Amino acid sequence: MVDCLRGLRGSPASIVSEYAALLRSYNVSTVTGDAYAGTWPGDEFRRHGIRYAAAELNRSGLYLELMASLNSGRVELPPDLVLSRQLAALERRTGRSGRDAIDHPPNAHDDRANAVAGMVATASIPSRRGGQVTVMGLY
Repeated sequence: MVDCLRGLRGSPASIVSEYAALLRSYNVSTVTGDAYAGTWPGDEFRRHGIRYAAAELNRSGLYLELMASLNSGRVELPPDLVLSRQLAALERRTGRSGRDAIDHPPNAHDDRANAVAGMVATASIPSRRGGQVTVMGLY
């Protein structure tokens, strides 16, 4: 179940600071994200005592994991209009190499959809400790 979904606007540094406080309130000390902004997210989260790990899957892989989890009923999404619109707008395209890619349409956004897909894909990986896994996606 995705029980916390937030979208913040403002300076990236202040957003990371606010998310770091939220992460600590959930006892989360590691986040997973992409390499879109280079090393900056990792450096900024580290300033707040949060480890930033690179995602194993690319965007398309995350969306495929999300689709499988949704279709099997393993995940419940919160009622969020922006998330619903972003998920509904996703497109599957075949690239020049013949491989399929799932992405947002040109000039559109998928920040919430991508964060939720990352959370679901990360939670799908079995925990080494067993038990409940707390996962948080940031955008």
